[in-house]
Amino acid sequence: MCKLSVKEVSMKKGIKIFIMIGLLIFLVSCKNSKYLNNKSIEYKNLYNGFVLVAGNESLPPKETLVFNSKTDWEKFSRKNFPGINGIITMFDKIDFSKECIVYTLTISPKSGYGLSKEIENVYIDNNKLIVKYKTNNTHNVYALNKYIDEYNLKIIHPYINIVKIEKKYIPDDLKNIYVLN
Repeated sequence: MCKLSVKEVSMKKGIKIFIMIGLLIFLVSCKNSKYLNNKSIEYKNLYNGFVLVAGNESLPPKETLVFNSKTDWEKFSRKNFPGINGIITMFDKIDFSKECIVYTLTISPKSGYGLSKEIENVYIDNNKLIVKYKTNNTHNVYALNKYIDEYNLKIIHPYINIVKIEKKYIPDDLKNIYVLN
C-alpha cells in the first residue's frame, strides 16, 4: 500500500481545485456566449414604418436598443413616438418576463424622403445585438415630402423596426440594453 505525503495530498487538492475553477469559468462563459458568432436569432416583427420628425424636434436614438422591461419601453416609446405602443400591442402581447423588445432606426441620407429597410437577420456579435438589413431589397417603400424645398421645411422620415425576441437569446452582459436615465 502506497502512502502519500502531506505535500502530495496538498498538491492533488490544489490541482482538483484548479480544474474545478477552470471548469466553472468554462461553463459560465458558455452560458453567456451561446448565441455569439453571428448565429441567427428568431424574432417576431411587431412594427415597421416611418415616423415624422419636423423642424427642431429631436430624432429618436439611431442605435439598436434592447428593452427588458415594460416600464422602460413605455417611457421610451411615449417620448419618441407616441401612439406606436398601442399599435404594436394591439395584435401581439409582449411578456417581458420571457421576451424583450428590439428597436432600430434608419435615416435616409437626405431630408425630405425616407427609405424602408427590411430586416435580414438578428444576431449577437461581441456582446452586442446586431440587426442586419437586406441590401438588395426590391420592395422598398419611400416616404416623400415634395414641399421641402418650396417651403424650406426640415422634415426627416426615419424608418423604425420593432421586433420581439426571447430573453433566452440575450447574454447577461449585452452592451446595448436600454437603461433609463
